[in-house]
Amino acid sequence: MPIEPISKPPVAEQPAISDARPRRCGGGHACLVCPDRSGVAFTPKEFAAQIVGVEAQLALPTRFTRSFEIGSINRTCLLFMVFLLVVSFLHADPLLVNGSFEKVDPEDPERPLCWEKPDGLGVSWIEEKGRGKVICMDTSVSEKALCAQWEKKGITDWHNPSPSDEPVAAYYGLSFYSDFFEIEPGRPYRVSFDFRSSKPSGGGKLWIRGYGIFREKLRRRYETYIPCRTEDTKWLRISQCFHPTANTKDVVKMKVMLYAYWPPGKYYFDNIEVVPVSDEQYLKDKNEHKTSK
Repeated sequence: MPIEPISKPPVAEQPAISDARPRRCGGGHACLVCPDRSGVAFTPKEFAAQIVGVEAQLALPTRFTRSFEIGSINRTCLLFMVFLLVVSFLHADPLLVNGSFEKVDPEDPERPLCWEKPDGLGVSWIEEKGRGKVICMDTSVSEKALCAQWEKKGITDWHNPSPSDEPVAAYYGLSFYSDFFEIEPGRPYRVSFDFRSSKPSGGGKLWIRGYGIFREKLRRRYETYIPCRTEDTKWLRISQCFHPTANTKDVVKMKVMLYAYWPPGKYYFDNIEVVPVSDEQYLKDKNEHKTSK
């Protein structure tokens, strides 16, 4: 599906890239209390080890934690409460619904919940062994074949009056949008996602697009993108912080857009999360990207 036209090119923020693994726990989100991301909670022995780790990381005074008791609250209970507070702070609920692509739209079994309908040729919603549902974007498909598939699937959002036999990678590429989700003005956010490609390349991007009321209509007012560069065909975990209302105060909603273009090939996305972060986290992430350039 073609990308929307834009009046001026955006400035990309450099992403942080690391090795990825499926990060689902029950509802499809990362879980700090499931070390193997399997949805299995800690055993008592494992949890005790985590409590000790939290104490060490927080540098709590040992003399204080060992002697502080009020009624039935002892050192272990205190550390347990601190651990829960740390988990609740770090494990913010994602704003983007169904970033794991596991949930099906109840009104259309060919569509992932809260995402647009894939055409099944250029953009496919597929099952990957050992991972679950993912989005695959094949930019080697020809324009003619893609237009014929749109007509077959009843997709009318896009139209190409004179498609060619060349791959879509050579022209506008492919895009795939989430539904709108609301944001809080004045807050920075972090987007994280898994990505891989069928060959090493830099042909994938994830866009964040912000919308607000301008001249009495909901219009696109902000955007940034995260380049997806691969050195092999393995899954990577990519993340980047952004601040949609730092300079555009009227942004109230956002969409995620997955995008793939040149070179022709297959590009895969999974486990997309958008969560709020603190101003300190945003500035730290921004400074780290500056020093890494």
